[in-house]
Amino acid sequence: MTLAKSSKDLEQLVTRIHMLIEPAGAKITWNKKIRDPDTDQLRQIDGMIEREGKKTHIECRRHKPPQDVKWIEELIGRRASLGADGVIAVSTSGFTGPAESKAEARGIILRTFSEMTDAEIQAWGKSAKLTTKYIDIEKLKVTVFIDATCMNRISSQPQISVYETNIPPLIGILQEFTNHFGDKFFYDRSSNLTATIHYPGLLVDGVPVRHCETMLRAKLRQDSADVIGVWNYGGVEPTSQDDTTVSKHDFGSTEIIQKDDHASMILDLSSITPPRNCYLHSWEVDFGRIVRAWIEPLGMPPPTNFAFDMMLDVRAVQV
Repeated sequence: MTLAKSSKDLEQLVTRIHMLIEPAGAKITWNKKIRDPDTDQLRQIDGMIEREGKKTHIECRRHKPPQDVKWIEELIGRRASLGADGVIAVSTSGFTGPAESKAEARGIILRTFSEMTDAEIQAWGKSAKLTTKYIDIEKLKVTVFIDATCMNRISSQPQISVYETNIPPLIGILQEFTNHFGDKFFYDRSSNLTATIHYPGLLVDGVPVRHCETMLRAKLRQDSADVIGVWNYGGVEPTSQDDTTVSKHDFGSTEIIQKDDHASMILDLSSITPPRNCYLHSWEVDFGRIVRAWIEPLGMPPPTNFAFDMMLDVRAVQV
């Protein structure tokens, strides 16, 4: 897995890092458009930090060779031309010696994503552990009730669906269980739960369902995600919790940014394929210490990622 799949990904990642590490009151903008004072044309900046009346531009490079002095000179000229107070140059491949010397002499701040080895991650112990919890279904029975006059329309192998949607109805039914019985599931023993559910638009063989009774026997299980790579934002290996790190996990685009006791997490739920007869219950992140975390989930697993075994019974209601 690469740090960022594209230049756009890198720019957004760096912007999110600065949203986390900059002090309160700072405004951080990705893909900022500013007007050139000489030409009156709009110019694009990868990122901008605005704080206390000062503007710092962020420029990113995702190239294989280390960035040379030519790019630093371009940034020096751009800072003067666009009236920036500071410039942060971010490279995924580091900088050449002359580039570092020029940047130090002219006040260009350099940042490099330095990849850590597995041994360094273990020795440092700061990488987060991501755990997903599932409702592991042992038995699922759904009894639907319809008008008695419609029983002749039910086949020998009835199918339930939801009106004008392709969403599997079991997803909605299990969501109801999660909302109402989320604290009734345990790891060491099974729970037997029953609920009457009124599901708008629920059909069985095209016949409207008045209500359904669902019986579920299940317990909790969990899976942990392995850390694919941890990158330090700064160019040297982390020496304290003041350093900023980015963890990439094997759940799609999931990333975790940490600095001191603050953390920011983007969790790509859409990449998760639960085991058969398992429904995603929740997730948790162990940072190894107490942190103030901001978590943004990116969607739920698509319906096609779920597979359940179910017993279905159809009963008549006299009206």
